[in-house]
Amino acid sequence: MKRILALLGSLAVSGVLGFSLDVNAQTAGIEGEVIVVRPDGSRVPAVNALVELYRLDVKGKYQTRTDKKGAFAHIGLPYGRYAIIISGEGLTPYYEYNVRIPPPGEATLRRTIEMVPGDGRRPTLEEVQQAAARSGQAGTVVPQMTEAERKRLEEQARQIEEQRKRATKDEEMIRQFNAANELARAGKYEEAIPLYKSALEMSPDHPQLYIVMIRMAEAYHNLGVERFNNRQREEAKEAFNLAIETARKAISMIPQDKPEQKPEYHGLLCRSLAVMATYLDPVRLPEAIAAHEELMAMQTMPVDRARTQAQIAKIYLDTAKSEEAIAAYRKALEIDPNNLEALFGLGNALAQSPDPSKYPEALTILKQFVEKAKNDPQRINQVQQANEMITAFSQFLEEQKRGQRKRP
Repeated sequence: MKRILALLGSLAVSGVLGFSLDVNAQTAGIEGEVIVVRPDGSRVPAVNALVELYRLDVKGKYQTRTDKKGAFAHIGLPYGRYAIIISGEGLTPYYEYNVRIPPPGEATLRRTIEMVPGDGRRPTLEEVQQAAARSGQAGTVVPQMTEAERKRLEEQARQIEEQRKRATKDEEMIRQFNAANELARAGKYEEAIPLYKSALEMSPDHPQLYIVMIRMAEAYHNLGVERFNNRQREEAKEAFNLAIETARKAISMIPQDKPEQKPEYHGLLCRSLAVMATYLDPVRLPEAIAAHEELMAMQTMPVDRARTQAQIAKIYLDTAKSEEAIAAYRKALEIDPNNLEALFGLGNALAQSPDPSKYPEALTILKQFVEKAKNDPQRINQVQQANEMITAFSQFLEEQKRGQRKRP
């Protein structure tokens, strides 16, 4: 009994295999690749192009698509005569008519097909038959069209070409921008700035051009600092003026949906104006103060607003306006009582006041600063200065007291 069952199973398997081989004997296949030839001569794969196979001797239709390398394949086709139609987004449709798919035993049909950019139409079998009657067994499908359709296709082709050119320019802009950043990071600002300018000219309507602009403004600012430290005052003044001008342009170009970037960009503008007003061009003092006040209006965190207010106070202090500095430092401490920069600055401003009645408060403020900052490693120098002033003012005030006690 077991032998009979085993024999039946064996026959069943061989029967299935025999049927499968018989089916495969009636089918064939096609494979190949589709390449797009651009107007500049470059060649790229046609990705996701539709390959349609219409059987002509007996009605039937099959289709497949190209992969990311432009390759396609379709096996299991009944052999016979076919129309091959290939179309895809941004392509001029291509056809081959009355193509013979060979029977089993012959090599699989292989095609390498070149296409050109176009309107992306998907033609019908009837259009291909008409094109084959007019132009031959292979070629691009160019159906009869109205003047309006022709203009529309020309406009689409123009837009595709413009997009290609734009992409090329954008790639070059990014390359030059990255090269400029590398030079700027290495401190080679005079070499970086021309590359930033070239990047701006390469793609003047790029939506992120403001980023290139602010990095160029930063390079101008750093170049100004370098020149100032080398005692090149006029050259430094020129660089800071260009930094201010470029930063303003960058700020004006920030998209409305990117408001969070404005404080950072405005901060660079403030730094350049502060240097100009303090060391190179006192006439710009009101402009520097106004820019800082604009920055404060953008800031939402008290710690940030207090820092900017302290920067305003420092500008006043560095331009020998101690009374204005005192008032500005007090505002910073009202916003953030723990702002150490404002506390140290207020002690300094009070100490520089021509009014001796402010000296006792200067002593008190400086002692508060030392107590809060004594464990901060970044404020070692400020703590040392504060201690020296505390010693000097303590002696001065003690001498005043002794003098008052000796008077009759």
